[in-house]
Amino acid sequence: MDQLAQAIQEQKRANTFRGLVNGMNQMVVAIYSDLSIGFANKKWIEVIGIKAIQSQQLDSYFLQGEAVFMEYFKQVVQEEEPPRQLLPHIWMENVDKQTMILEFTIIPFFELNNIRKSWAVFFTDVTKHIQAEEELKKMAEQERKLNEMKSSFVSLVSHELRTPLSVILSSSELIGLAAEKAGLGKNFFGTKYIGRINDQVDKMSQLLNDFLYVSKIESNSIVANPQSTNIHAFIQQLIRDHYHPWKDGRTLRLVLSAKKEAVWIDIVQLKHILCNLIDNAFKYSATKEAPILRVTMRKKSWSLLLIDHGIGIPTAELNSLFKAFVRCSNVGNTEGTGVGLMIVKYFITLNKGNITVRSSEGKGTAFLLEFNNQLINHN
Repeated sequence: MDQLAQAIQEQKRANTFRGLVNGMNQMVVAIYSDLSIGFANKKWIEVIGIKAIQSQQLDSYFLQGEAVFMEYFKQVVQEEEPPRQLLPHIWMENVDKQTMILEFTIIPFFELNNIRKSWAVFFTDVTKHIQAEEELKKMAEQERKLNEMKSSFVSLVSHELRTPLSVILSSSELIGLAAEKAGLGKNFFGTKYIGRINDQVDKMSQLLNDFLYVSKIESNSIVANPQSTNIHAFIQQLIRDHYHPWKDGRTLRLVLSAKKEAVWIDIVQLKHILCNLIDNAFKYSATKEAPILRVTMRKKSWSLLLIDHGIGIPTAELNSLFKAFVRCSNVGNTEGTGVGLMIVKYFITLNKGNITVRSSEGKGTAFLLEFNNQLINHN
């Protein structure tokens, strides 16, 4: 009676299990230790086919990964619990002869009359997920190759164009020297045109530099090379060389803090940052009062505040200000490429700094550059 009661109880458990798994969206089979199938749920039969309940051996269904699955299952049988290791995916063919990629989980099930122990195997179809991953990998690889090609092209073009620009510039300078030796001086009719040539060559050189920087930024090939720098002296020399005065006659107003500090920063990148921001401040504030640059030194940080009284930046466009090839809608015919501020922010970040902007359209813009813990000494 005890054996009969136990058998009835186990049969009830089996029926309960079958009722549960028949309503699942996963494919489920019960497998005995000899690899024969004791039960397959409706989802398995719907996807894999009716042969599932006619076959005696599970291994007739696998296309790939069969040996791995069988070895894994044998370990389960021997150890009575799944081994703790990651499994590769397995492949099976559905009723439409399409290959499916499956993941599976194995759990102990029940004993029937204390004779055979079985295990429930839950299969999950991950075909679309795996295919999507593979497609994303292919797309990422294609994008990487395209970026490499673009970077190589930009670098090649930038370097190739420097030679003719150098020839144009040197020829212009030679014409100017020849006119000077001939005693023509400022009365020489070509002086105006030489100036135009030199201005356009400088503009083209800067354009090439910007595109080359963008290419290097995209390939992560730029690093900061900081050195001890007297920031006051550095900025004063920069203004003397480029902004005393600006080409429209205005002179940048400089306000220096009382403290003089040496800071640790990449001076090439700092020069690019300042020239870009100051150029923009003048360019977008034509006919207005000159921009102001304020240098502030603190105990453990220093900052630069650049203020102009120009056209300002539309509020809706502030969030995209530092993206590549983005220009504000109110710049009109003012020349620009839309990459300068992207490079500026990248260089500031490389030098462990931060940039914030405040602007009011029609009234002006303020850029605040803050560098923390970059002081070398106190004089």
